[in-house]
Amino acid sequence: MFFLRITVFVVLASLSLQVRAQADHSWIVAKLQGTAFIAAKGVKAIKVRRGMALHPGQTLSTRARTRLLLTRGKESIQVGSGAIMALPPAKYSRPGKTLILHQSGRLDLTVNKRDVKHFSVRTPYLIAVVKGTTFKVDVHEGRTEVSVSSGTVEVSDSSTGATTDITRGQSASVVRSASGASQMQVQAPGKKVKVRKIKGKIAKPNFYATVKVKGKILALKPGTGKKTISVSEAKALTISKRKLSWLERKAAAKAAAIAADPDATDAEVEAAQAEQAQASAESSSPGNSDGAGNSENSSASSSASSNSSSSSSSSSSSSSSSSSSPGNSNGAGNSENSNASSNATKN
Repeated sequence: MFFLRITVFVVLASLSLQVRAQADHSWIVAKLQGTAFIAAKGVKAIKVRRGMALHPGQTLSTRARTRLLLTRGKESIQVGSGAIMALPPAKYSRPGKTLILHQSGRLDLTVNKRDVKHFSVRTPYLIAVVKGTTFKVDVHEGRTEVSVSSGTVEVSDSSTGATTDITRGQSASVVRSASGASQMQVQAPGKKVKVRKIKGKIAKPNFYATVKVKGKILALKPGTGKKTISVSEAKALTISKRKLSWLERKAAAKAAAIAADPDATDAEVEAAQAEQAQASAESSSPGNSDGAGNSENSSASSSASSNSSSSSSSSSSSSSSSSSSPGNSNGAGNSENSNASSNATKN
């Protein structure tokens, strides 16, 4: 048996309205058939029951022959078997924006329609951004596919910047070869779909997964639930050092000055913090067109049981505190880890 943890990286200023953000970004388990787990930082993973909530900073994973429905108002996410997904921690969430981190398996999503792009799904290979639609994201090793039932989805290859908009009945896939070469493939029967290259969409994946095998921490290959690589290899695939932009430095200096001013009001301090967060979001997220938050330093973990029988234990988001919880202490050096863990079995 081994344990899995997804580690996500986010560089964003901490916002003060974390309680509100958690409420805005939480999802409810409306239906469940099979076995799934939710985990959070510092606690063991718990078995999912109908009516439970998935909060920011937690990871959800499903075992084989499992289907689970998450709802948030009229929006929904149908989670398939062997799937692993996570929500970034509340302090990295922005009002009105939703970001789903999708490591493996299939998600079927129904998103409320708005006038702006407000909902994004990040996978190891691509980013899907929508204003409102019904679409599916299927993640496997070396390939991720997005298909649309209604509305429009912008799909971007995070390796090449290739970007296209697909609509009802169309799909777009990003295929990654063993050598690392990436190619976007679009299926649009009877229609010609334009694929454009946007440099701003090029960015390393913002998360990776780790597993604990016989006491040793390894990383999970992108898009998989079992195959492993070294943690250093995973970090090389995901973490890119970035200097603060002039806008970020200016906003940070302003926020620090206001915070140090004894006459500053709470409203002024909060406004400066929000301005700093906005500057960071706009500057640090290449390929994040909706500004939902480029992850470069958060982390979510999940525990997965392999085919071996499992005395299935729990896992916890971020570093868990027991040997049966994935993610325990590995990655703990990353102070912004959201590390949510959960149990999952790959098909």
